[in-house]
Amino acid sequence: MNISHVKVYPTTTRCVFLQRLISPEIKKYFYRQKIIVVVSIGMEHNLNSIHVTADRLAELYSKPFGGKRNGRFRIAAKLVRRMTGRRRLYEDDVKDLVRAMLERGYVLLDMDGYFVIMSVNTFVNYRRVNEETLL
Repeated sequence: MNISHVKVYPTTTRCVFLQRLISPEIKKYFYRQKIIVVVSIGMEHNLNSIHVTADRLAELYSKPFGGKRNGRFRIAAKLVRRMTGRRRLYEDDVKDLVRAMLERGYVLLDMDGYFVIMSVNTFVNYRRVNEETLL
């Protein structure tokens, strides 16, 4: 997060913060100092980096590397964090990235230390299970 996007205002009331952007220690400090923190970074900034990252991941799918012309690949979580410009990817960020990839026709699988990107079309021709198969 760029510090130029954060504005701090003194107040005598309470501490207002965004839960996922400020650590508990910092929250306690600001509360004791009677400072209100307003993060003006906005969801559009967060969502924009997610969409830019989704675009770049979709481009990688059709790019030749790793001995193949195109297709599914895995990418380290560290590289995805770097692409989004964030130190951490929270659950909401990953969900937003999954949605953005689905909109582009790709499936993003979170495998903890890395992500797998596959085309939605990969799943179309799989065998289907019906009730008779289960019995």
